[in-house]
Amino acid sequence: MSPKKDVISTVRAPAPIAPYSQGVRAGDYLFITGQISTDVSPQAPVVGQIRDHFEQCVGRYGGRRRLSR
Repeated sequence: MSPKKDVISTVRAPAPIAPYSQGVRAGDYLFITGQISTDVSPQAPVVGQIRDHFEQCVGRYGGRRRLSR
């Protein structure tokens, strides 16, 4: 049996400019598409290491704790 798939969409991330989902959760996996590490409110790029960029993108979806239920 294949895992349940949930389409993920959030207003805390920039809206997609193409016809794709912001993310899809399939079982224990989360696939995020089209995200860039931009602070949504001032539309400013995140400065820092790769971890800072990752945290900015994943944080939009409720953080790692919430996603890893």
